[in-house]
Amino acid sequence: MLATMITLFTMFSLVILLGISAYAVFRYINDESQMEKVPVRVKNHHHN
Repeated sequence: MLATMITLFTMFSLVILLGISAYAVFRYINDESQMEKVPVRVKNHHHN
């Protein structure tokens, strides 16, 4: 039982860390692309 709880807690912590990392990377890429590639993205969105 204790081992199961430790495993669940470890997995939960890993998921949270991965989520924070992915969010930070996504924010960074979003900011970068907003500075340079806004017209291209707008054109692609309106094409759909």
